Amino acid sequence: MDRRLAPTFWVVLALVTVVKLFFIATTMVVDDEAHYFAWSRHLDFGYIDNGPFVAFLIRASTALFGASSFGIRALTVLLSAALAAYTFSTFRRTFNLRAAFIAGMLFSTTLLFFGS
Repeated sequence: MDRRLAPTFWVVLALVTVVKLFFIATTMVVDDEAHYFAWSRHLDFGYIDNGPFVAFLIRASTALFGASSFGIRALTVLLSAALAAYTFSTFRRTFNLRAAFIAGMLFSTTLLFFGS
């Protein structure tokens, strides 16, 4: 059973990422995202209520994927998948495969990280 956990994690992570990418491509940009997109068009070292990282991330994402709802959010979804993979590999090295599977699944399927 444990031997199948790692391939299962990677398949589920890929499927969850595809669902997230479909979701961000088919939904409209909300007010906060539009505000952050405006920041990304006028980069600065800080903004009235946030630091510069969100603006830099959206600038990079729209440079890669275009100025659309998909482009604004795509890089965050991909980084979320990368962080889930990192969580899985770190737990696997630190604890065991079962703990890694649980941590990776919880991270990749939690709505808090759905496309943050």
